[in-house]
Amino acid sequence: MNGGEVVVVTGFGPFRQFLVNPSWKAAKGLKLVGFGERTDIFIREVPVSYVKTQQIIAEIWQTLHPKFAVHLGVARGSSDVFLEQTGKNSGYRDKDVCGFCPESQCCVEGGPEKLDSVVNMRAVAKEFKQAGTDVIYSRDAGRYLCDFAYYFSLYHGQRRAALIHVPSSGSLTSADRLVPLLQSLIHTMLDQLEDPQKPHEEMMTEDFSKPAVTARVVSRQSWAGVPPQARWPKHVLSACPRLGLETLRQLGPGRRETQVPVTEYSDLAWGITAG
Repeated sequence: MNGGEVVVVTGFGPFRQFLVNPSWKAAKGLKLVGFGERTDIFIREVPVSYVKTQQIIAEIWQTLHPKFAVHLGVARGSSDVFLEQTGKNSGYRDKDVCGFCPESQCCVEGGPEKLDSVVNMRAVAKEFKQAGTDVIYSRDAGRYLCDFAYYFSLYHGQRRAALIHVPSSGSLTSADRLVPLLQSLIHTMLDQLEDPQKPHEEMMTEDFSKPAVTARVVSRQSWAGVPPQARWPKHVLSACPRLGLETLRQLGPGRRETQVPVTEYSDLAWGITAG
């Protein structure tokens, strides 16, 4: 770790047909790409166990004191990504991989019936849905280990947590598509934490005072799973020929701006001149 703000990402362990849980694969992928130089990412695999889940999540908040915790689960039979707004405290009747479920069927006895994340997941989902990605807002996390872990983290982390259900089928199961999408989603959530008054802030905005476009790009690879319509808003595309753009202002790791020749990003160069 480099001393920056800590973001924790968890994925679940083996469960039924998933000898390696897709959520844990995604967490390891996020560890590789990171969130920039100013953010330390810590990943942890969580067994599909009520007792172990409580132990690990309590330890995360007590020892790492993260700025934000992102819990990844798998949406069986779905090809979409789900952003969960709410964690539920009761109704846990299904047994875990150890054959156990809480006697009280509660996550935290005496706790509120439900807790919402400080992040406006509806706003995040709307932004990405409008860009053509398969991201869906949800308020029902399923009342199993994903929901259980989410509520427990919201409770101990002053609601500074997210639960993202990743797909088990479809094109987004490919790491090349899923990991960049998750990276962008989490960046958007972190931006909202820093400026909660602007949950609908655009992912990219143009700067008409200079012959450049301000873009949040971590690396060329990070664009792999993002459709072209999400990369450049229509008003930027139409303005590009008039501005005669020759460079992009890249907001790279650590969110420090560097000038990048358009020719180094041939797919982006096509997007700019296509307007």
